[in-house]
Amino acid sequence: MMLIDTSNSKKPFYKAIVDNDEPCSNVNRANITKIEREILALLINRKNCPKIAEELFISYHIVENYKKNLRIKTGSKTTLELISYVLHCNIL
Repeated sequence: MMLIDTSNSKKPFYKAIVDNDEPCSNVNRANITKIEREILALLINRKNCPKIAEELFISYHIVENYKKNLRIKTGSKTTLELISYVLHCNIL
């Protein structure tokens, strides 16, 4: 995945470009737990980690650990890549 700056303004807008050759099959949907799905849904809805922790009644550090595990499972390096991957592969 690449990020491309598509504007010339001081507040750049980055567009995520996902390679079509990137297989979605490397993530077994059964390996993603219920709480990981909830966290993904909240991330997609623009919630940050403190808000997710508050909403799910868990620690901020636990949310960070779940995000780390999800990035490992999907092969993503950043949260943006994780969200892009989830949307591209229809994981939710």
